Amino acid sequence: MTKEDGGAKFLTLEHRRKVGPLLLSGVLVILGLCVFLFLIAASGHDDNEDRSTDIWWRCEDLVETRLVAPSTAQFSSAGETRIGRARGESGDAWTVVGYVDAQNRFGAMLRMRYGCVMRREPSGEWVLVDLYLNEP
Repeated sequence: MTKEDGGAKFLTLEHRRKVGPLLLSGVLVILGLCVFLFLIAASGHDDNEDRSTDIWWRCEDLVETRLVAPSTAQFSSAGETRIGRARGESGDAWTVVGYVDAQNRFGAMLRMRYGCVMRREPSGEWVLVDLYLNEP
């Protein structure tokens, strides 16, 4: 199996031919296992997280259309904004409640609370059900 040449051991050609396919098979099995585990982890992804982020952005866009100076808008952070399923609404309805700091028509920065309810239609399109903005 091995041949010694000046103290060094070498694998014979016959042994390399036996070990090579075994090594390749082992690498392919490990690679396949990694792909399998990745697919399992990816399938466990929470669609509600994507949905709530999408609704949050849509709600902020709708609130901006009602502001006097939308370019000055600074919305509440994710930790300060409440996003969840809307109570009393049928189907796939969600609510977003937060605040926005923006300038009024006199240039003063004001904090306004906002909330919106959106419902997903069977077509997949989001429809605004309700929007409030407490302007002082």
